[in-house]
Amino acid sequence: MSQSGSVFHLFHSAGIGGIEIHLLHLATAQREQGWAPRILTQPRSWLAEQAVAAGLEVLPLNMRGFFDPVSVLRLAGLIRRHRPDLLHAHAMRASHYARLARRWNHSSALVVTAHSTSSWKHFDRNAPVICVSRAVEQALRARGLSNLHLIYNGIPQVPPRPAGAVEKSSLFRELAERKRTQGRLVLLQVGRFIHDKGQDWLLEQLAGLPQEFAERILVLFAGDWQATDYGRACHHRLAASPRLREIAVFLGPTSMAALSTWYRLTDVLILPSRREACSLSLLEAARAGIPALASEIGGIPELVHDAEHGYLFPCKDGAIFADRLHRLLDPAQRHTLGTAAKTRFREHFTAQRMANQTLAFYRRVLDGDTR
Repeated sequence: MSQSGSVFHLFHSAGIGGIEIHLLHLATAQREQGWAPRILTQPRSWLAEQAVAAGLEVLPLNMRGFFDPVSVLRLAGLIRRHRPDLLHAHAMRASHYARLARRWNHSSALVVTAHSTSSWKHFDRNAPVICVSRAVEQALRARGLSNLHLIYNGIPQVPPRPAGAVEKSSLFRELAERKRTQGRLVLLQVGRFIHDKGQDWLLEQLAGLPQEFAERILVLFAGDWQATDYGRACHHRLAASPRLREIAVFLGPTSMAALSTWYRLTDVLILPSRREACSLSLLEAARAGIPALASEIGGIPELVHDAEHGYLFPCKDGAIFADRLHRLLDPAQRHTLGTAAKTRFREHFTAQRMANQTLAFYRRVLDGDTR
């Protein structure tokens, strides 16, 4: 069959998150290989705006709740009009709408990506499912799904151009000065402010560190804390503690370009997640040669091998967390771990590799070979 084709990527976007960024990377890499990807999502979402800015075609599709007849009929009509070779649905809601629309039109093959260990409801049980980590694959297999295929997330080898405005900001200059003059280890936590990401647990551990230890670190939290009740509660915890205010800073909403700038200041990426499938922030840190300190949960150990590319700690184990954090005060240790992480990223987790594997899988699906 032809080495190129067309694909509808469906996703109901709730803001800026890992799936949105993954989808942008995947569609861009597919376009570079001669495919014609279209993104179907809400018209005024961050994903739609970024896709248009990247030159990708966006077809509006609201997908309100799990039963929006207008969106089902619109999707069926778009399939008839554009006749894509494949529908690629990301996560549960988009998978649900793709399954409903195909009741009227079976002309396009269906592929689903599970981006979470809890993402399985509303999947078409006959559709092949891409799992972004073995942890996801194992979780779905335990739920009775069988047509499962592992393709890890990937990101471009070249990071976004850093945001000059951030580097010139008073906050960046102040924190860079504290790092230089006080010899502080700078840790960066990246993610939405939701319970699964564990920012509350991290703040609790920071508050309990011995004073002489706390004076040697600086922890930056990148994410829109004002967007959720959980985030606002975390910020209240920070604001109410003079000690935490000395070592923790909430950066607020952070664009991909701004994040590239903050990585320049970062010594260690910290990921205290309670649940994680295939963290893009771990890949971003590895790309920059930055070691990780992360909870040993979900797909994280597949990306970070303990004592090779960073350190892992059992989820919620504060004692081991503090011990591993103390080890990372050693610059030579960080350099060794970060260099190994960067090498592994280049070998296994680039967007090019992800796109190659995904397109090869598409061809197998279109040839009727997915088992």
